[in-house]
Amino acid sequence: KTSLTLFALLEGGFVKRFIKAFAAAAPDMIRPPRDSRPGFEGWTLLHHAAMLGDVKVTALLVQKGHAVDLVDSSLSLITPLMIAIKFDRVAVVKELVSLGADSSICDMCGENAIHYAARVSGTMVKAIMSAGNYSKDHILSLVTTTNCKRKFPEDIAANDLIKETLVHFRVF
Repeated sequence: KTSLTLFALLEGGFVKRFIKAFAAAAPDMIRPPRDSRPGFEGWTLLHHAAMLGDVKVTALLVQKGHAVDLVDSSLSLITPLMIAIKFDRVAVVKELVSLGADSSICDMCGENAIHYAARVSGTMVKAIMSAGNYSKDHILSLVTTTNCKRKFPEDIAANDLIKETLVHFRVF
C-alpha cells in the first residue's frame, strides 16, 4: 500500500508530499518498489520521477540508494533515462547521465539512449553527449548501434539536422 501511495503522489506531481512520504517509508524499503498498474508494469519510482521531469526527486532517489539503470520488469526493458528522453525532460536527462546512467543500455528493440534522443530533438542528443563527457570511442559505439530493424539512430531521426549530426559522429 505504501508503494502505491508513493507512485500515486509522484505521478500526480505532488513532489513535497512525495518527499515527506518517501522519507517516512524509506527505512522499510530494502528494494525499490515496482509499479504493477497496467501501462507502468515494472516501473520504479525513478521511472516515474523521470516522466514527471523533477530533477530534485530524481537526485533524491539516487542519493537514497535507488539504482540509476534499473530496467522495468516488463518486456520493454526501458530505463529511467529512456523515459526522461521520451518525455523530453532535458534537465532530468542531464542529471541521470551525470549520476552515472548508462546511455548504451538497449531496450527490447535494441535501441539505446541515442536512438530515443534522435526521435525527440537535437537538444536531447547534445544533452546526452555533453553531460556524459564521453570519449570518441564511446560516442562512436553509441551512434553505430543498430536496432532490431538494423537502423542507425540517424535513420530514425526526427529531422535532417539531427540526422546530419549523427552521421557526422558516425562517419568522421
